[in-house]
Amino acid sequence: MKKSLFISAFLLVTLVGELWATPAHGHYRWRDDNGTEVTASWLANEDDSLIQTNEGNIRLRMELYHWDVAEEFSEICYLYYASGEDTIWHRVGDEPSNLFEYYDSPNVTNNQATVSSRLSKSDPSCANVAGVIRESADAFLITLTEDTRKEFEFCIKPVSGIDYNQVYFFRVEDEDPDAATFYYALSICPRLFLEKPVLTVTADDAERHQGEENPEFTLTYSGFVDGDDESIIDEAPSLICDANASSVPGTYDIVAYGGEDNKYEFNYVEGTLTVTEPNAFKHQNVETIKVYPNPVKDFVYIEGIVSKDYSVRIVDISGRIILERKIENNTIDLSSLQRGIYLLKIANRVHKIIKE
Repeated sequence: MKKSLFISAFLLVTLVGELWATPAHGHYRWRDDNGTEVTASWLANEDDSLIQTNEGNIRLRMELYHWDVAEEFSEICYLYYASGEDTIWHRVGDEPSNLFEYYDSPNVTNNQATVSSRLSKSDPSCANVAGVIRESADAFLITLTEDTRKEFEFCIKPVSGIDYNQVYFFRVEDEDPDAATFYYALSICPRLFLEKPVLTVTADDAERHQGEENPEFTLTYSGFVDGDDESIIDEAPSLICDANASSVPGTYDIVAYGGEDNKYEFNYVEGTLTVTEPNAFKHQNVETIKVYPNPVKDFVYIEGIVSKDYSVRIVDISGRIILERKIENNTIDLSSLQRGIYLLKIANRVHKIIKE
């Protein structure tokens, strides 16, 4: 958010102002809404554009000044913005379709006087007179006498649905933005570059046995801003993997692709599908499995197993797993168990056993 995009040419303002002797825009600076006009931190250097990657609150400090003319300047004014360089100016917060609106700041008060000079590059020959802080779209009066300057601070934020990857220009003007009562040029207007935030899309790892179909792949998002979640994405990313049911044991990439959204850019992170040896239970006829004796004293015997790779679980009646081990020689040693009733789980079957 602290990048600089442009370098302002304020010499141009001075030269033209001396010729025309008109009120003019001066210096500006973007800042956080995290304190008073004195304590709030700055988001960019003075006269530098701001790169913004969310719809959060921001404050704009602007200087307006008047010099060389004895007549007092007094006008009802508004804050305007233009999208790109089309120079079609819109009042901030004045219409439902506007891309920027005012907000109520917890740190400053509407029409509070700006009693402190916070812009350092101003012409010291101009007297600093208090401006105001604005958090309302209402019109406000600007009065400037000869060789005076005022700093105004505006509490604004982009609205939801604003166009991203776009430069926005800001200026103060009276009721007719085309009249140019204040001298300005796009090169000296405050600029905000609203950049799409990057959403990281990670394909979740998965695992299956050889001979099985791929599971339903899932993904995880990180990087949402402004309280968003995946429900706002215009077109959710898809997931693909080269592995199929006949793929040999090993690891395969799970690739995310194809997401589209008007607010976010996508950064994709691959996941891994691990294919293991064939499931030994898949072809087992569980009806042939027999467990005996029951009750059992030390050893229980399992008959009808077609693979040596089976494991069994012993679970107590509360559902707690007591032990889990592979079958060796069709035998499970239960001598360590206390007397009671247990469940022996194997090959999708549950056998109730009594330990003496």
